Amino acid sequence: MVSSSKKKRGQQRKAAKSQAEAKNLGIIYCPSGCTYIDKSQQSKCNTLVKCGDDKVTDALTILSNTPLEVHQVGGSILVVDNVSLCDILPTVLDFLKRCEHETFDQVTDSIGGDLKSPLSWIKVLLKVYELEPNRSLQIAENIGPLVSCMCNDTDRLFFKSNLLWREGITVFVVLIYGMLRSNVGDKEKKNEEVIEALLQHDGLLSSIVQWGYWEAEHRPDIVDELVNNECETIVRLGRDASICLMADAIQTKGDSNILSNKFKNRLQAMGMTPIVGNDPNCMISYTAGMLQQGKAGTEDWVAYAFTILRFLVTEADCVDKNIISEVIDTGLKYMDDYDSASNVAIISYSMILENSRMDKGFPSDTRTAFAIRSGIIEMCLNFIGRYEDYISLSDGCASIFCKTISSILTAVHSLSLHQKTAKAIRSKKAVIEARLIELEQNTNMVLLGKKLLGMIRSILALNGSYCCRCNKSLSRTEVLQCNGCGCMSYCSRACQKEDWLNGHSITCNKPPTDEQLGSFQGRVWLETETECPRIVAQLEELETNFAMIQLKLFLDNSETILSQAGKLDLPLCDCVVVFYCQHCPYTITTKKYTEYYGTYTEELDGFECSRSRENIKCVYYARFYNGETDEEKGQDPNLAIQRLFPHAWLLKPSK
Repeated sequence: MVSSSKKKRGQQRKAAKSQAEAKNLGIIYCPSGCTYIDKSQQSKCNTLVKCGDDKVTDALTILSNTPLEVHQVGGSILVVDNVSLCDILPTVLDFLKRCEHETFDQVTDSIGGDLKSPLSWIKVLLKVYELEPNRSLQIAENIGPLVSCMCNDTDRLFFKSNLLWREGITVFVVLIYGMLRSNVGDKEKKNEEVIEALLQHDGLLSSIVQWGYWEAEHRPDIVDELVNNECETIVRLGRDASICLMADAIQTKGDSNILSNKFKNRLQAMGMTPIVGNDPNCMISYTAGMLQQGKAGTEDWVAYAFTILRFLVTEADCVDKNIISEVIDTGLKYMDDYDSASNVAIISYSMILENSRMDKGFPSDTRTAFAIRSGIIEMCLNFIGRYEDYISLSDGCASIFCKTISSILTAVHSLSLHQKTAKAIRSKKAVIEARLIELEQNTNMVLLGKKLLGMIRSILALNGSYCCRCNKSLSRTEVLQCNGCGCMSYCSRACQKEDWLNGHSITCNKPPTDEQLGSFQGRVWLETETECPRIVAQLEELETNFAMIQLKLFLDNSETILSQAGKLDLPLCDCVVVFYCQHCPYTITTKKYTEYYGTYTEELDGFECSRSRENIKCVYYARFYNGETDEEKGQDPNLAIQRLFPHAWLLKPSK
């Protein structure tokens, strides 16, 4: 109690001293509570701010640029005569620089003033950018300590006080929002330097994103501290500020259609920021959170959200597991109109590419596999069934929609023999098959729709575990793999033994040679050698999947092969059958062996020496085509593999 009384008397003495100084300097405090400040007292006003005078500092927070403006402030009246704040700004910034390491009492004790709250200093900054926008850069460059305190939403301390943080956070958000908003959008007024200076402060960009999620669902700790209307204000301003920054980046793309690295990095940082900053386990990024908002939003908001989302994914490669699952879930459950479905399809295609750029991207095995498990093929099937009438149209939008669905299926098809994608298709095969059969039974399906369904059928045909000897379909627990090469799979030891005696013993774990063409079950090899362990592992898995489905493909298409051989008037032993799996659906071509080998004399001689004209049994020789053109040979093998994940192999008769 004694200590409290002493503190109160000390504050009263400071106030009396401050008023005495004000009187000497010409700042008038009338008995009625009226404070008069005019421009002639500018330097005296700054002196009082330096001394921590509460009334003068607080008066400056409601300055107007209109001369002799009269304001009612509580029980007092302030008369302002166009006072400039340019001399006062450095003083306020100097005080705020002390907010990280000192308490507010320590600051006021050092200057001897009676200022009640440092909130007045933040309000002065607000007034400066409103009345003197040319000072915005100076503010942006010098508020690092203030940003550091206010953006720490875990400790939540301002001048080492949680109470002061609670009092100041809303005004701080208004300040940041105002400075960003006044410098984006309008090309004539835009000052990118101010935005860059603001965003250089650690944690500010992430905080801007996270302010939009200060709701009870995500941040109950903050909601409990702040009154409801404050949280609502911060959420609204945070979301608006985020959209302002993204819209500004979109505008800068302009006619060049190229997004600079600076804006791409900014968008990527925003898009991948977790919406909850104090939870290390939060895996929901801003992009995924925006999708969740879009599901519950108005029609206009959904359209706008998808415009932003499309830009984040396609231009800034903002893709993670949550984003993939949210986009596909939206396409499966929330798309009721054709335009929105088209947007979802375009975004979905971009997501499964390595870098999300449709003009440069290659399908990613990891992304595609996760998208399949999330339901991307079922989504395509739903779109084909739901928007069948649009698929038959020839207008631009319908054409883009069809091409996008086709691109998604082609990308999946191209990876259908790769490790992760193959397993994902296998896990969803029953569900996909059921929906596919349902749509295939629709006799009124338009030609383009039937073509898209055929692509999905081809994807399923290139997938599954089969016995390399008898073609039996195998479940996960039934697969027996050769212990030597690990490539061939069997349904039983009997099939494995029979296959070993009929050719596999020659090829198991051994490189193929041209002299052995057509005489045994073959191997897959890459024309361009690579030492990259990741690529080697991919090729090994690819070879295993090839071996499992090659006999199935040959037997499933035996009638087509025999028909093509008959049209050529050739016995099967004179034919080379090529499956082009880079096509979706895959295609089959039967050629005379002399035409196929052409001038490759050694391979031609090897085939002629090893083939059998009697008691023909079809065994297989596989060759991996890396898709290189003559100009691309000798380039990065990883690029060659990415250029063409689909492959072809030869099936030839042999003894």
